Amino acid sequence: HGHFDHVGDGARLSGLGVPVLVHRSDAAAVRIGDPVRTCAETLYGTTFDAFEPDPVADGDELDLRGARLQMIHTPGHTPGSVSVVAHVGGLRVLLAGDTLWGGFSAAIGSDESVWRDSLERLAGLELDALSFGHGISRLLADPAGRIAEARQRFATYFDPWFKPPKHPFRY
Repeated sequence: HGHFDHVGDGARLSGLGVPVLVHRSDAAAVRIGDPVRTCAETLYGTTFDAFEPDPVADGDELDLRGARLQMIHTPGHTPGSVSVVAHVGGLRVLLAGDTLWGGFSAAIGSDESVWRDSLERLAGLELDALSFGHGISRLLADPAGRIAEARQRFATYFDPWFKPPKHPFRY
């Protein structure tokens, strides 16, 4: 999706000829460097270097010679959130980005109803492992159980006291 912590180096990479894939529903914010929709200013206290992203859509596949990446549009955290199923070594690994455990804010286009639909879609996938955008740096087993728990916990309580990383809070 088009947030600073996911594609904040996109302008530099794009300038080097590296494709930076962003779903069309988040592309406008990236294209103009929107400080709110990209969370650059609101969470990180910085600017977002605008760039022209390469389009990615639901169902697109990338062949990486030994791995195949299947794109799944999973809006909710942002309108353009995308999850990826990596087919590698006979395994199906979900890279859920912020579709699992991402933050919610109307200012960034979060939508509870479509997010629930995205979680339902992920629950219907046959997977061997998963990972997500924040909090872990390894693959996790029991993807069906973890997605089921995420669906059960989703939107039962929103935390309006989230601490943006741009502020050095004392307490």
